[in-house]
Amino acid sequence: MHGIICRSFEMFVRSAYGAELWGTALDQLDLPFDGFETMFQYDDHLADRLVSCCAILLGKPRDTLLEDFGTFLITATPSGRVRRLLRFGGLDYEDFLHSLEDLPGRVALAVPDIGLPDLVLYEIEPGRFELACRSKVRGAGHVIAGLLRAMADDYGALVLLDHVGRRRSVEIIDIHLLESSYSEGRGFDLSEDGLTAGGAGRMNDMTPLRVTVSGRGLDRLMPLHLLLDMEGRIVQVGPTMAKVLQGQTFLGQRMLDLFDLKRPREDEILALLEKGATGKVLLRLRAYPQTQFIGSAVTLPDHAGVLVNLSFGISTFDAVRNFRLAGSDFAPTDLTLELLYVAEANAAAMAESRALNERLHGAKQLAESEAHTDALTGLRNRRALDQELHRLIERRVPFTLAHLDLDFFKSVNDTLGHAAGDFVLGQVARVLVEETRTNDVVARVGGDEFVLLFIGLTDRERISALAGRIIGRLEEPMPFHGTPCRVSGSIGLVLSTQYERPDAERIMADADTALYASKESGRSRFTFINPKIGTMEYGPRAG
Repeated sequence: MHGIICRSFEMFVRSAYGAELWGTALDQLDLPFDGFETMFQYDDHLADRLVSCCAILLGKPRDTLLEDFGTFLITATPSGRVRRLLRFGGLDYEDFLHSLEDLPGRVALAVPDIGLPDLVLYEIEPGRFELACRSKVRGAGHVIAGLLRAMADDYGALVLLDHVGRRRSVEIIDIHLLESSYSEGRGFDLSEDGLTAGGAGRMNDMTPLRVTVSGRGLDRLMPLHLLLDMEGRIVQVGPTMAKVLQGQTFLGQRMLDLFDLKRPREDEILALLEKGATGKVLLRLRAYPQTQFIGSAVTLPDHAGVLVNLSFGISTFDAVRNFRLAGSDFAPTDLTLELLYVAEANAAAMAESRALNERLHGAKQLAESEAHTDALTGLRNRRALDQELHRLIERRVPFTLAHLDLDFFKSVNDTLGHAAGDFVLGQVARVLVEETRTNDVVARVGGDEFVLLFIGLTDRERISALAGRIIGRLEEPMPFHGTPCRVSGSIGLVLSTQYERPDAERIMADADTALYASKESGRSRFTFINPKIGTMEYGPRAG
């Protein structure tokens, strides 16, 4: 899943439910980051687990949470760009609905690999629609449903929406448009700074002009045109349309035998042509590759026929590839080539930006890792320990803290040298990592001192068994160039559940006190401290 979508969901959770809940979800899934990067790609399964985890923490149905996310994209995103993108699709809510099929392609112009769901709108009857949503992401249709609800309010339309489930692996949203102008809706200007275009010149009250254009001129001006007789049969096509229809018999055929009419309905088009011209017409080629067209039609003088002028619209990129088109196949005023150049340049810039972000992210992770890692042993350092300890306390996660100090380590350094001492520290680190769980924390905080955080574990019997096993393994000889190095360990233990309000400094100090109680009572043992009354509970000595 694209990082833009993941980051948007993170903003939604943080904004609606707080940073603490977001952090808890990341902790429960054991994710190694605090937030998403917008230019990265993430595993779909990871995003799915995160949504489910947030829903469980909130006690909300997963589908409801996703619908709320869809609403958030329209109503609460700071820049409002998602709303603007969708409002460009139509002047009213019905027009907006019909623009949804083009939405993935339009967004892909800016972010080629964002991977929005495929959307297909079916008009069941006037005012009644079904939107089919196909996506590899579970629940994407619920996000779309929330988005559609918010856009209905934005347009001021009265709409009944229902996500009716899946049909052959496609999510279906039932849409009943009761009234397009039920309320005032939110204002919207095409320009971001609120400026609107001036009124266009009109010729409604002027004497109509008759313009004679040669067939060659028509081909140059409208290379994708269709010329029909009044029965809807094709009598002429533009040169680019001829390429599209290559291999098919089209002259004399009804246009609607070659194209599916998606909008408006045939009876509506006929009524409009009686008045002289249609509005926007959407067609789809019946034959493979089922290319979509957008255009309009006018009735020729004296009802001599119908001129249909088409363009590929958002299907331009596919059409160039499928029909092997070049610049000469488009009208001189068509911006297709410019769009192709912009899209290619944007894709290249996005790729470079993503590569740069990945390098920067890698450098950041390396720097953070080095800042939180002990160089000799590879364990966490004191800084990382402090951060993790404060995080557990803030989120009220129970834990046991163990402060371990090596016994007889100085004699190894004095008799065998510092190289042997470094070797022993590495072996101790290995033992501690092997005896702890993956979510526990093991840190080296001094020369031969270590601190372990057993997260979620406060059972004394289990902790005692674990501490005894660690001391036992540390007492096993560690051969260094043929000479055995012998050390042991003393441990001080404290449970976070013994404090009404755990404090990091107090816990560390109490564990240190318990550690030195182990040292003073003969070493090679562990000791629990009761911080409320300051008493010690000694474990058995090893060996």
